[in-house]
Amino acid sequence: TLRFKNDIIRPNDYVLWDGNLRSAYTNNPAWIYLDILTNRTYGLGEYLTLSDINMFELYTIARYCDELVSDGKGGLEPRFTCNVYLTKSSEAFKVIKDLSSVFRGMTIWDGRQVTLVQDRPKEPIYLFNQSNVLEGTFSYEYTGSRTRANSIEVTWNDPLQKYTQDVVVVSDTEHQNKIGRVEPKQVIAFGCTSKAQAQRVGQWHLNTNLKETQVIKFKTSINAIMLNIGDIIAVQDSEAIERLVSGGRIKH
Repeated sequence: TLRFKNDIIRPNDYVLWDGNLRSAYTNNPAWIYLDILTNRTYGLGEYLTLSDINMFELYTIARYCDELVSDGKGGLEPRFTCNVYLTKSSEAFKVIKDLSSVFRGMTIWDGRQVTLVQDRPKEPIYLFNQSNVLEGTFSYEYTGSRTRANSIEVTWNDPLQKYTQDVVVVSDTEHQNKIGRVEPKQVIAFGCTSKAQAQRVGQWHLNTNLKETQVIKFKTSINAIMLNIGDIIAVQDSEAIERLVSGGRIKH
């Protein structure tokens, strides 16, 4: 185990999990999220049980939260932690939405269970090209370069200032110089008490705004039945890429 300055013990290696849980203090936002969903006193425990939640996806997310990254001071810290007081009653969906935002997650109901979709590095699981798209066509939409935020102002709670709110700014000066102005965006890092984590939040929003600039639309059929929200797919469009001669299926 690893022991940090705040005396929170965190595993330095995960093992194969059999699905059993135990009570323990944690600031891992994935397990806090689970507690809010299942606690019968202050959560949704009267409506949800563990069988209603995709526990193994939650476990994968918890592992990703616990991975050690730079703390900006020459040391290491968990990628995501959550330290927050919930002092008043709030709409349930808002609370779980705020908690899932800590680890770049989104809550969905997949028809059987509450499950989470997390924006983290993944491999594509399916390829679409002209052979499995209706009418063999893809349509594209683009965001305007002058409307993309290039300066992210992240509000977080600074322990060195008695946990009062502070703001850290993450900017892309190259883009600012290119368009000749600053396009700011304000975000709140919910439950964040680490400046380095706040900077990572800002960097993610910056990358999302400046790099995810294209939307591809297409229609398919039963080919996509196994896909879920948040899955990564690959697109091979021979009409859009000149050097791509063809793509299709193998007949045997």
